[in-house]
Amino acid sequence: MAFPQDRLPLKVELAFTEGQWTNVWSDVLDQQVTVARGQADESALAQPATATLTLDNPDGHYTPGHALGAHYPNVRRGVPCRISVQHGSPWLDATAGAPTAAITHDPALNVRGDLDLRVEADVDWYGSGSLLAKWGPAGQYAYRLYLVAGVLFVRWSPDGIATHFTSRPLPENLPGRCAVRVTVRFNPSSATRTVDMYWAASMAGPWQLFHSSQSASAMGVAASTAPLAVPGAAEDAAPAVGRFHRVEIRDGMDGPLAASADFTEQADGTEEFTDSAGRLWSVTEPAQITNWHPRIVGSVDEWAPTWPYGDLSHGDYAGEARCAITVSGVLRRLGQGAKELQSTLRRRIPSGLPVAYWPLEDGQDATAAASPIEGVADMVLTDVQFAAADDLPGSTALPTIGEATSMTVTIGAMTAGEWYFEMVYKLTSLPTAETTILEVVSDGRPYKRFRVTCSTSAVSLYGLRANDPDAATERLLFFTPRDFAVGWTRLRLSAVTEGSTAKVALNWYPIGNPTAYGSTASYTGVPGVLTAIDTRFGAGLSGMPIGHVAVFDTVSYTVYNGADNGFAGETASARIRRLCQEEGVTVRVTGAATATVAMGPQRPATLLDLLAECAAVDGGYLGEQRDQMALEYRPRTTLYNQKPALDLDAGRSEIANPFAPVLDDQRLRNDVTVTRSGGSFARATDTASIVQSGTYDEQVTLNTAADAQLAGQAAWRVYVGTWPGMRYATLASDFAVAPQVIDDWLGVQVGDLARVTNLPPQHPAGVVEVLLDGWSETITPTRWNVSANCRPAGPFRIAGVAPADPGNVRPDGPYRVDTSGSHLAAPLTEQGTTLTVTSPQHPWTTAVLELPFDIEMGGEVMRVHAISGTGPQIFTVTRAVNQVTKPHPAGSAVHLAQPALVAL
Repeated sequence: MAFPQDRLPLKVELAFTEGQWTNVWSDVLDQQVTVARGQADESALAQPATATLTLDNPDGHYTPGHALGAHYPNVRRGVPCRISVQHGSPWLDATAGAPTAAITHDPALNVRGDLDLRVEADVDWYGSGSLLAKWGPAGQYAYRLYLVAGVLFVRWSPDGIATHFTSRPLPENLPGRCAVRVTVRFNPSSATRTVDMYWAASMAGPWQLFHSSQSASAMGVAASTAPLAVPGAAEDAAPAVGRFHRVEIRDGMDGPLAASADFTEQADGTEEFTDSAGRLWSVTEPAQITNWHPRIVGSVDEWAPTWPYGDLSHGDYAGEARCAITVSGVLRRLGQGAKELQSTLRRRIPSGLPVAYWPLEDGQDATAAASPIEGVADMVLTDVQFAAADDLPGSTALPTIGEATSMTVTIGAMTAGEWYFEMVYKLTSLPTAETTILEVVSDGRPYKRFRVTCSTSAVSLYGLRANDPDAATERLLFFTPRDFAVGWTRLRLSAVTEGSTAKVALNWYPIGNPTAYGSTASYTGVPGVLTAIDTRFGAGLSGMPIGHVAVFDTVSYTVYNGADNGFAGETASARIRRLCQEEGVTVRVTGAATATVAMGPQRPATLLDLLAECAAVDGGYLGEQRDQMALEYRPRTTLYNQKPALDLDAGRSEIANPFAPVLDDQRLRNDVTVTRSGGSFARATDTASIVQSGTYDEQVTLNTAADAQLAGQAAWRVYVGTWPGMRYATLASDFAVAPQVIDDWLGVQVGDLARVTNLPPQHPAGVVEVLLDGWSETITPTRWNVSANCRPAGPFRIAGVAPADPGNVRPDGPYRVDTSGSHLAAPLTEQGTTLTVTSPQHPWTTAVLELPFDIEMGGEVMRVHAISGTGPQIFTVTRAVNQVTKPHPAGSAVHLAQPALVAL
């Protein structure tokens, strides 16, 4: 038996002690919880997921600060909470991130011939992590499968020590739950290997090949005493986090099963099982096999004890005591009083472990430049105007120098042997006379000072043999000053020791330009360490901004890379990943980073504002994961041409009332202007809509990488804003009435496509498709219903190349461009199934492989099964696809029922 015949198993768990969950469901009053997640409208950022419930509290166990309470002193803000329902098939829960979730030691898994590895899971496919590994210490290597930034790797060893690998980026926009497969075939006669990589919606296939390669290789796979582990971390790959459903190892391509762990066939809580290949598997804590579906994982943000009735005149209160709690997802914590993140350079440079660093981002009234590194002295700058130049994308405002500016500071302890100095400056013209732009002091030999100068003739590096700015100079390097004064530039001076020789290098890098300039000089001696910066800028550099001065005792030339221009050009999903990694926030991004749009520079703002900025430019969903305190981002491209994740039959009571359309102006936008932050603007209008409905205008500012993106952004917003269909605000199901849809609802993600069929004939459309923006659900042991917020799915059926593999994409997707001016050449009766169509511009396709498809005429949708002729053309159709049938006069316009748009 199962719900609704049986009571629905529910858990409300609180972690008063880290990692230890306490089930308090027995104390939930009214045995009811309400959970909401996702977006209430089409904003770029979802609201925090929330849950509300009331606990019975007669002994004060849930009263904060109550010393006699069972959970004292841990009834506090931020207690982790998890609310779950039990239903359907289980999975291996590896969300805790332990190196091993399931393991088998059977030695028969030493596959010596070809490899055939398969995994069905729901993980961050475009992140990094191990999927399976039979991989011990050196000498016990065998094979493993893992991800690195969305690239699938297979690695194996023929002798337990040496390793070989093949890698390939995964296809764009894989669904969250899917299967990957890798085969490695060895050909001894040619000493070559062939590696094929596949993916499928599930382990059942069909498998779609996305990579095949052949190369020379040692033969076979080593025997190893290492166990087979899922997900199986290794030295360079942490475990993948998520749900694992099935794992298969085959002895040779399509060969007999060597291991077949089907976690969906095990009972909840199973700790050991024998698979169909006879292998004994063990589940290791904190992983578990479970079919408990978390509906929210968050933290308690509010404890509200109340005493609603009872006599308070006596010392012992005998009335009812309750405690209402509010649980929120991670977005609430991230949004509470969050401070602005600093500039990208200010955040990135300390990660390179500089000995000393001065951002020079001090306020306009500063008298010295402070360092964020503890123990580093302030830098003394004379004759500067702080906070005067704010046009470097990777920085807040920096100072400009005057006609007699000095920059002096003593550098702390360094490790002798090599050093590296870098700073940014901005010049648009060079001084005619040779002018000092940098001078540093070292304790090396023979040179105690290094001076960099510039002029219209040359950029030069000099060595001074005495720690005296007036000592004689020896020119070590001499360059033509190409691109030295083209705007913001990085200036770098470094030195290393090679035996008895020192090498000093001078380089400059125009920011935003991949070209680098400079060279290296060698001399007999040692570079020592830098002891001070002692620069007296020449008058010819007056007005030059400078900043982000750093000194390192290890030469590493990549610290400033990307951060100098605020990571301009970075894709939206790549920025979301990077920001979350920098801030220690777990995030899962669906789809490859290359599938999202390019961003402008990252300026100081709160983390949530920066994430929402990415979602606004890309047009995707930014929200929370359901099974852990983490964020997720779903790019706009994953919304296109989806297959239904939720297929509901109205005739089987799979939808609950109200399911009512409305034609209103809530989302109507027919005049949109999009402005780029710090850039230009573009405007798009829909004249027909303005004439019909009046002007509904909107102005949006977006941080795009280039002005050229604005026209498409504006046109897309007008297209979505003038979509002609009616709006379905909600889609609901009552699981006590239609339990057959529970599994599908449990699997949906925000942004998935839902389709409703078998609507009554009075309904204006036979089939309704919507995207799910979010939902709320009310759960009790005997009742369970869900109500989703929706947006029209029509705008997201766009033109493109029809995929060979449908995957998560509709095979009947709108890959056809509509005609212009097609009309009936002869009238059509209500019963007719043959149309005579004239098309003055271009004839309709007659290719059998392009059929069938749907056309619309006068509100009736017909399915075209055959087309013949060139003009006029004869269409053979099925009538009333949308349950509308009526006669049509000659001259009636003929269109595709769902014409495609070339998307943003």
